[in-house]
Amino acid sequence: MADKWMNSIGIIGGGAMGLLLAGYLSEDRKVTLYTRRKDQAELIQQNGISILSGGEEHIREIKASDGKQYEEDTLFITVKQFHLDPVIQNLKEREGKKLIFLQNGMGHIEKLQELSGHAVYPGTAGHGAQKLTDRAVRHNGQGVIKICSFAESSLEELQHLLPARSPLQFQFEQDWKHVLEEKLLVNACINPLTALFRTENGMLLDNPFFYEAFKTVYKEASAVLDSKFDIALAEEVCRNTAQNRSSMLQDAEKRNKTEIDAITGYLLKEARKKHLSVPLLEFLDTAVKGLTENDKHGIKHFL
Repeated sequence: MADKWMNSIGIIGGGAMGLLLAGYLSEDRKVTLYTRRKDQAELIQQNGISILSGGEEHIREIKASDGKQYEEDTLFITVKQFHLDPVIQNLKEREGKKLIFLQNGMGHIEKLQELSGHAVYPGTAGHGAQKLTDRAVRHNGQGVIKICSFAESSLEELQHLLPARSPLQFQFEQDWKHVLEEKLLVNACINPLTALFRTENGMLLDNPFFYEAFKTVYKEASAVLDSKFDIALAEEVCRNTAQNRSSMLQDAEKRNKTEIDAITGYLLKEARKKHLSVPLLEFLDTAVKGLTENDKHGIKHFL
């Protein structure tokens, strides 16, 4: 069985990034997409994945399953942080796989240390992607998927396995902490504000009042992380994904749980350790949780 699945790829998670990765990677390799729901897996199995990009639609036939066998040699884990625990528990019972984790925030890092026997790679996805249906995703902005070495995991095998070409553009990094803190800072500047203001990423730069909030979040988050990242980094992501609706905004609009705990929650925990005052981050953490709580009860917003 191991030989059959050697160098094949599994994608765990049928959200926007899972659909995007599965669709593009299936062009020239064996890919299985693992979903939480049987009806989504059956829909993709029957009709393929639809990627909308540049005004064109691309259909990719792909294997999809709601099972938990995870037989492939290389696995991308794209589920959100609050869905990670059962996946990690499953993987702890296996060994010898290459596991690439693409989550927002940094709350999952401690959990990755439990996966002995695997080569573990935390990473970040810089693409703008919007899930339209259970089988359709819109590619709103191209970026880079950074994959990092972790606990002495070698990057050499992955560099041979994964393409460096567009549209996915994989990049391999040794310093996982630097890469994840960089993405965390960008997520903190964009995701909570877009969810609160109910707007696309680019409006955070175009609206002068939104931009003032953007700059304040950057200042507070940078102090917490003790980082030297320039605000131009977060601004560039906003421009490159100007039409994208952040994952947090999409979740809030669908009345789904957001990853606010993985982003502002993590920063607030670190701020308390350092005795730092971060009032806007505290407000955003409370406000986004309040939005989704209201949504659950069908309370209408003023926006």
